Amino acid sequence: MVHASAQSVRVHSPSQRRDMTFLVFTKPEHLTDPSGMGTYAMNELPPGTRVKVIYTQMLGVRHAYVIYVYRADGSIKKMHG
Repeated sequence: MVHASAQSVRVHSPSQRRDMTFLVFTKPEHLTDPSGMGTYAMNELPPGTRVKVIYTQMLGVRHAYVIYVYRADGSIKKMHG
C-alpha cells in the first residue's frame, strides 16, 4: 500500500508495475491492525503495508469492496468489505 485515506486507497501492483487507486465507499471506523494487537482508522494504515484488494471497475473508476491486509506471518486478515 502506498497511501490510504477514509475515501480511497492507493496500492502498488508489482505484477502490473504501476500504482492503482481504489475508491472506498463504505467507511469502516476502526480496523484491526495486521498483528491483531490494536485498532486504527483506514487513513492510519502505514505506507508499505501489504494488502490485497478485490475490486470492480466501472467507467474507469475502481471501487474496492474487499481489502485484505497481510500479517507478518504471511496470512491475511479481512479489513474491509
